[in-house]
Amino acid sequence: MRVYLDSNVFVFASTSEAAIGEKCAKILDWLAKGRIKAVTSSLTFDELFFKIKKLKGAAAAILFSENFLALPHLALANVDSALIGEALNIIKRHKLAPRDAIHAATARLHNSEVIVSDDKDFAKVKIPKWLSVDEFIKTVAENR
Repeated sequence: MRVYLDSNVFVFASTSEAAIGEKCAKILDWLAKGRIKAVTSSLTFDELFFKIKKLKGAAAAILFSENFLALPHLALANVDSALIGEALNIIKRHKLAPRDAIHAATARLHNSEVIVSDDKDFAKVKIPKWLSVDEFIKTVAENR
C-alpha cells in the first residue's frame, strides 16, 4: 500500500511519550523495515523541524531531521507550481487550510492510496482516503 504520511506522524513519533507517539514510532519502524512505502511533502521537513525545535531544542530538531532524511522507503516530494495549483483546487472544494491542502495535493499527485494523519480535517478529502494513525495500524495489521 502506498501511503502519504502527514507531518504529525513524524512529530508525534519524536515528541510524544503518550500512546500516539508509540504508534507513530511503530509506523516509522514499518517504513524503515520496508513493510510500507510512503511519500511526504518537503513541507513536512519545515513543520517537523519547527515543532521539534520549539519542544526539544535545535540539536534535537537537527538530529531528528537527519534521521527523517535517511529513512528508507520514504519519498520526499517537491512542492512545485502544479502541486500548488492542485492545493488551491483542494482549498476551494474542501475548505482546507493551505498547509493541509499542500499535503493532500502531494498525496493525490503521488498516487497515495491513503493519507495517514491524526488531523481530522483530511476527512473532508475523499481521494485519497484519510486514515487516523489507529485505523492505519489496524489496517496494516489485518493485511499481514
